[in-house]
Amino acid sequence: MKNKFFLIILIIVAIISSIGCPRFVFAQKIFTGENLSRALVAVPKNGNQIFLSWRLFKTDSQDIAFNIYRKEGSGTYQKITTVSNSTNFIDTETAANKMYFYYITEVSGGTEGAPSKEVSVASRSLGWDYVSIELKNMESGYRPLMIVPGDLDGDGNFDFVFKSCLRGINCDDNGDQHTYHLEAHSSTGNFLWKTDLGLNDAINGQPWSNAFTVWDLDGDKKAEVIARRKFNDGKTYLTIFNGLTGEVRDKIEWPKFNGRAQNDRHMLVIAYLDGKNPSLVVQTGGYFLDNIDGVGLEAFSFFGNKLKPIWQISNFGSKGGSHDMRVIDYDDDGNDEILVGDNLVGEGGSVVWHQSFGHYDHFDQVIPGNFQSNNPGYEVYFGLEEYPNIPGQGGGAFLVDMLTGKVLWKHIENMKHTHTNNWAADVVAKYPGWEAFSTDYSAFLFSSTGEVISNSDKFYSRPPIQWDDSNQKSLISWHSIVRVDDNLNFVTTKNFTGDNYIDGGFSFDMFGDFREEILNYRDFPVSVFRIYINTELSQKKYPTPLQDRYYRESLSQKGMGYQNPIQLLDPGCYFGYNKTSCTFSYNSGYFKSDFNSDGKVDVQDFGILLSRWNKTTGLTFRKKNLDLASNNKIDTADLGALLGCWGTPDSELCMEK
Repeated sequence: MKNKFFLIILIIVAIISSIGCPRFVFAQKIFTGENLSRALVAVPKNGNQIFLSWRLFKTDSQDIAFNIYRKEGSGTYQKITTVSNSTNFIDTETAANKMYFYYITEVSGGTEGAPSKEVSVASRSLGWDYVSIELKNMESGYRPLMIVPGDLDGDGNFDFVFKSCLRGINCDDNGDQHTYHLEAHSSTGNFLWKTDLGLNDAINGQPWSNAFTVWDLDGDKKAEVIARRKFNDGKTYLTIFNGLTGEVRDKIEWPKFNGRAQNDRHMLVIAYLDGKNPSLVVQTGGYFLDNIDGVGLEAFSFFGNKLKPIWQISNFGSKGGSHDMRVIDYDDDGNDEILVGDNLVGEGGSVVWHQSFGHYDHFDQVIPGNFQSNNPGYEVYFGLEEYPNIPGQGGGAFLVDMLTGKVLWKHIENMKHTHTNNWAADVVAKYPGWEAFSTDYSAFLFSSTGEVISNSDKFYSRPPIQWDDSNQKSLISWHSIVRVDDNLNFVTTKNFTGDNYIDGGFSFDMFGDFREEILNYRDFPVSVFRIYINTELSQKKYPTPLQDRYYRESLSQKGMGYQNPIQLLDPGCYFGYNKTSCTFSYNSGYFKSDFNSDGKVDVQDFGILLSRWNKTTGLTFRKKNLDLASNNKIDTADLGALLGCWGTPDSELCMEK
């Protein structure tokens, strides 16, 4: 086998020498499913200065610049500057206690575009770090519990849909007969509509057990609202609401599986199963109990105002349930797959791969990402909850290769409920790739290779955020933003003082440049969403992550399940600061290119790829030469087919036992 491997390498060396390095095409799949605006935002800073920030798009030209126009009070607009190296600016030429108005225009190829939406702001001697949106005519006594942003009116800005319950009333308790409401407000806080979801018959009545989401299903750039709702006939339906009016457009009875009652945990996600159109995938049940499959999925399309079933599955390969569902295009072929527990469900509801971690339990964390830059494709981190009724079966943490379903490393220890207080992201520069944190009885901060680098519980409930323009994420730490240095110490980069607090909110790129904001709810003296924003200048010219489909789908999942951070699968690739970690396309396979992280793609990387294949699969090449494309010559098409074999191990072309 060793001789065969080196023979292959020698042949590849000869190919590289004769034809040069193959052309690598970086995968830049841009999600354009909504009509995003520039989302210009203006925030007062200390000393009467004004911070301005706006979006850059993936589709913008490399030479794009932006003109900034300003007027004071009822005066006339004047151009004050042109910004070309970033998408933010601090206006220092402002006076005290004045009202200013701004708009921007894009300039590309010497041509100036149309003006953006106007924003206004009052200068202040003492600035602040947030934007407040008052929720007008909010239902008295109710408070938001789960919030999903979406563009309901097509203006390119995020509106808000949230599930609410009477303050002081336990809607989690089915016995008190109180119900959850769904309420919609515009991006400026104006009340749009509300509806009663009916008596919550989900298990324990918990809010995360009864799902809703917001997405443009029909392609008119105006999002619909989708929810699980009980009607007067006593039945519970998957329901499509008009996003602007709340009118019911269609409904279909929520599915049941294997005799499992509907009063269970329920999930709902958006997935591009065919790579082109958004579909709905609903889940009934969260656990696999008593050796009976208690979890079922059903997929639906929405065309011509009608919901239609596509496929369903209730027989899985493993017994690992989950408090969450994740959507990911694991092989980058354009079509989404579904992670439910430790099962990856693909085309037609078939199981692509599954893991069985030893007992009939479930996962509190399922987090995909580019954990290991030298491993082809993505990985997924599982935080396994202890199942107390099975002696000797504790929880654990696992990193699994997304392409093959193989366990890359595992750590078996009693973690019990990891819930939403744990995370995974690249936060420590010293350690390559992403770190992951899980805890309950004991705390574990893992490196991307599974090394326990800390047992401190200080990382508990510290979700990651792209607060600044660093290549590493920061953490939200109660009233502060902190960085983690190479010695694993917290370094505070921002303190929020007074009545400002950021814990309990969630972060995403709501407006302005690529950096993420924190959305939180406050109800005194009036009901407001307060969005905290970084008002320091950044010289990075990165696009908004909202044009990444995985990131955008993750944001739509905030209305169900345990809450996981919203983040890019591979920030270095998307933003462009580490393109060697990008995936590239050959036929049906997409893989990272610089496997040995030496800053270039060469024959050594192909050797590493082949070596890894042999080690992880035990398969060898069926063909005895490298003319995999069967075109009677050895050329770049054969190298493409060689790499494509990784993504299609069962292909008749490639492999044999």
